[in-house]
Parts: sequence; C-alpha cells; structure tokens
Amino acid sequence: MNSSEGKQGLLKRSTMAVAIGGVCAFSGATWADLPTLPASGTVGVSGTTVAAHPFLAGTVLVDTLQNWSDGLGDSGQVQTRVVSETGTGTLDFYYRFYTGSGPNPVEALRVTDYTGINPISVDFRTDGVGIVGPDTVKRVGTAGEQGVNFIFSNGFTLSSNFNDNSYFMLVHTDATTYAVATADVLTITHGVTGAPIENLSNAFNVYAPVPEPENYAMLLAGLGLFGLARRRAR
Repeated sequence: MNSSEGKQGLLKRSTMAVAIGGVCAFSGATWADLPTLPASGTVGVSGTTVAAHPFLAGTVLVDTLQNWSDGLGDSGQVQTRVVSETGTGTLDFYYRFYTGSGPNPVEALRVTDYTGINPISVDFRTDGVGIVGPDTVKRVGTAGEQGVNFIFSNGFTLSSNFNDNSYFMLVHTDATTYAVATADVLTITHGVTGAPIENLSNAFNVYAPVPEPENYAMLLAGLGLFGLARRRAR
C-alpha cells in the first residue's frame, strides 16, 4: 500500500466513524451548550464529544486533504470536512492538522470566510484522532469577510504521524449549503531578540458555510446602512 492509499483508507475509516455516530440517541444538549463565538470576539474552548453533544453526529458530505507550506521549512496537510447533522440537515465544518513537519511550532489555523454566519458555536472533538486542540477561537475581519481563527497559544509541533497532530476543530452552524473558502496557517519563529515572529503560509482551499438567504439579505442591508451613514458623516 502506498502512502496515498494509506491516507485515503484513514480518511474513509474516519468518515465511517462520524457517520456511524449518527445513530446516537439525542439528549437534551443543544448548540447553545457549546462556546458561542459572536461576530467579533474570542472564546475559550476545552473540547467536546458526540456523547456530550449528540447533535454533532451526522453524515460526512465531503472530506479532503489540502497541502500548505510557509517557505521556512514548515509544511503539512489540513483535513477539511463537512458534516450534515442527523435530524436537522444543518452543517458543521471540521478542520484538523493531519500531518506535517518543520522546525517551527504552529500558532493558528485561519479560515477566512464566515461572512453572514452569526452566531456560530465552536470547539474541538476529543473523541477522535489527534493529541492537541486550540485553547481559543477568534472571529476577525471586516463585516464583508469575517474569518475564524483557531489559536494554539503555546504552539505545537507537527508530526508526520496523523495520530500525533490536532484534534478536529469544529464550527457548528445553521447553514444548509457550503462552498469553497480559503485558509492559511500561522507558524512562529523567534528573531535575534527572542521576540516571536508570525509566519504566514500560502493560502489553500477548505470548506465554509454559505449564509441562508434571509441572513445574507440582513447582512447586505446592514452594509448599505453603514455606507449611507458614512456618506452622511462626510
């Protein structure tokens, strides 16, 4: 078996595990029990499981690996997955550092486009492969393009063994459709003074939600009012 076949086999087994989770009985847990990330702000995350939040179980719609590098010897793969929740059909978005290597620790995974998706819930899954999760998640960007940053404040070292990298980081939404979005990775080096320096990787494709029509209409209306107010102020 070559390495590509091995990775595809691992992806298929991981996909089956999530799909099988869809038969779990629904408890009283709701999305509100997960950390809520507002349109602008930062929340702490500590990890969750399907046993604790059965609504996270569902069917995997798409699951791919994307390559990245930062030009400083750090590179790897990010796994991006879309899951349709059992019973509701709403979509959850998963991301994880699958494999990687390099001299510098990873500080963050940044997914750029969550425009019009408010509010959202975030966390990471401790009931799957991986050994480390982010400690905070931050919403950044302008009203036209709001990103979600999964931040590892202490950094972590990537491994060529997929088991030794991050847990699945998740974004729970009420979206029912998805599209290709972009992401990048921040790694950390230290200059001659010892101060940390952030290094940005190339951009690569992941998946993100498409806002529901009524939410997008409200976003456009809000942007229109903001523009009108600025013109009047001038």
